[in-house]
Amino acid sequence: MHCISERKRSRKMENSDNPAGSLSESAAKFMEQGTASLSAGETNAAIEQFKLANEIQPNDSNILSSLGYALLKADSFEEAIKVYRQLLAMHPLQPDICVNLGFSYFRAGRTQEAIEQYKFVIGMEPEFGQAYLNLGLALVHESKFREALDAYGTALNLMPDHPMVLFGMASCLRGTQDFEKSLDYFRQGLAVYPQHPEGYLEMGVVLKALGKQDEATDAFKKCLEIDPGNETANQLLTSMSGDSTEVNLD
Repeated sequence: MHCISERKRSRKMENSDNPAGSLSESAAKFMEQGTASLSAGETNAAIEQFKLANEIQPNDSNILSSLGYALLKADSFEEAIKVYRQLLAMHPLQPDICVNLGFSYFRAGRTQEAIEQYKFVIGMEPEFGQAYLNLGLALVHESKFREALDAYGTALNLMPDHPMVLFGMASCLRGTQDFEKSLDYFRQGLAVYPQHPEGYLEMGVVLKALGKQDEATDAFKKCLEIDPGNETANQLLTSMSGDSTEVNLD
C-alpha cells in the first residue's frame, strides 16, 4: 500500500539543470526508448536506456527522475536510494523526491530512515497527503499504531477518497483490534478499489476475528479470484476448514 510520488515525474522537473530546457538528441532518443520500454512493462530495458541517457547528459533532473522511478519498479531499492539522494542534493526542496527517497528506504528495509524522511517532507509541506499516507504505513510496520492513526487521519482529511488511505486506516485499526471500525474502512476502500486483493485478504482476517466465518471465507475466496497465487489467502482458507495453524499477515 506504499505509494511512489509521481506528482512531478510526468512533466519537466522544476529548476532543471539543463539550461537549454531540452535534452541532447542522443539522450532524448534513449529517454524516449526508455519511456516506451517502461510503458511496455520492460523495466530492465528501460533502466539500461535511462542509464545511457544519464551517461550522455549526467545530472539532468528529468533523466534521473525517470531512472529512479524505473529502479523502484524493478525493486532495485539501494540503487534507487543513490539516485534519489543525488536528485535531492540538486533539488533539496522538492517534496516528491523526498517521498520517493523515503519509499526507497522503506522497501530496502530501512524503516526508521523512511519515517524520518516522511516527517521531513511533512515539515516542509504540511498538506502533502501522500507523505502522511506513506508515514502511516511505515509506522504500522513498526507497530506504532496510535501514531499511525494520527498520520492516516490527516491523510484522510487531505485525500478522503483515496483507497490506500482507507485501507491504511483499516489495517491500523486492525492492529489496535478495533475490528468493527476496521471492517467499515475496508468496505469503504473496496467500494472505491474493488480489485485490490490485499484488501479482501485483510478484511477476511477482520471478519474472522469478529466471528463472521462465512463472510471471511468469501473474502479469502475473492482475494484468490483476483490473485490466484496468494499463498496467505490459501493458508487462511485451509485454516477455516479446521486447521488451526496461525498465519501472520506481516
